[in-house]
Amino acid sequence: MPTSGGTPPAQRVRSAAALPVTPPVTGAGSARTERGPGMAGSRSPAHAPHPEDDSSPPESRWWQRVVAGLALACSWMLRNPGWGVSIALHAAAAVVVGYLVVQAQFDTQSKGIEALFSQPGEVIAFDQIGVESSISVQVADSPVTPLVGVGEPGGAGDEAADLTDLMNSAGSGSGQSSGDGLEGGAEQGLGAAFFGSQAAGKTFVYVVDMSGSMYGPRFERAKTELCNSLGKLTSQQKFYVYFFSDKTLPMMAPRPPRGLLAASKPNREKATRWVKSREPGGLTNPLPALRQALEMKPEVIFLLTDGEVDDPAELREQIKKLNKSKTTIHTIAFESEEGEATLKAIAEEHNGTYRFVR
Repeated sequence: MPTSGGTPPAQRVRSAAALPVTPPVTGAGSARTERGPGMAGSRSPAHAPHPEDDSSPPESRWWQRVVAGLALACSWMLRNPGWGVSIALHAAAAVVVGYLVVQAQFDTQSKGIEALFSQPGEVIAFDQIGVESSISVQVADSPVTPLVGVGEPGGAGDEAADLTDLMNSAGSGSGQSSGDGLEGGAEQGLGAAFFGSQAAGKTFVYVVDMSGSMYGPRFERAKTELCNSLGKLTSQQKFYVYFFSDKTLPMMAPRPPRGLLAASKPNREKATRWVKSREPGGLTNPLPALRQALEMKPEVIFLLTDGEVDDPAELREQIKKLNKSKTTIHTIAFESEEGEATLKAIAEEHNGTYRFVR
């Protein structure tokens, strides 16, 4: 009979029989340990690690890595053709330049070695020797002719051919002019030249036309020759420059020096900078400039103009009155023969020379 509030005994027996039976645990030396399905360390004896079962791949060699890198680069270049072509061209250019540099360096070193170990008497071109070498120079027994400039006919370079003779002959005269512009009494070796007109002496004044007709290349040419002439003076000489148009512009205006200026290098450079900065303009009247130039009593005056003056007779008469120190006046007709008669007369009247420059 069932007991009150409980389960019948027969039913309890059937329930107990339905439960699974767990086999007994054998101890520490058993071949199997029961653990959950996901627990770490669960391992079967059949799956225990063995050295012979290590099947990890061997380390790849360097060339395999290079090939793999190249393959990856090629793949990227195919996907990006623009960048790929650019990189390829730059790489090729770098390789070519590197080869040329290395080759040139190798050639230079090899030629230097050949020069060092060449046999006596073997001739090797100087420009092929890549190392320092001793060079012996044989000097000719004959005297060397001084190097002079070469200019156009009637132009700036004509004076260079005779300048050496002029300097050597200066001072050998008797103190009287021969009419060719080489006055005697000058110190040996001192002189000047301007557009082919040459003179020996220590003091010079340049009176140069800067009227409007001189504008452009003509005036630039005159300034260049004037600067060249100033640059050849020595510190033992003195000089001055006047530009004229219908006005007179003294050297280094607006603060011109008083009197002749020593031809030291700083003074010559300063005068040259001033000359180069001048620009032409105005009419043609050289008389005020010649008056001031003659008051300085130089040994030589160079007068350059490209045209005729307004009153030639008056100009000649005034110069005669002013030239009390017998200054030699060389005249130059510059790229125009318009004032030739007047300039010739002035040169003849003052022991100078006339010259036409084309």
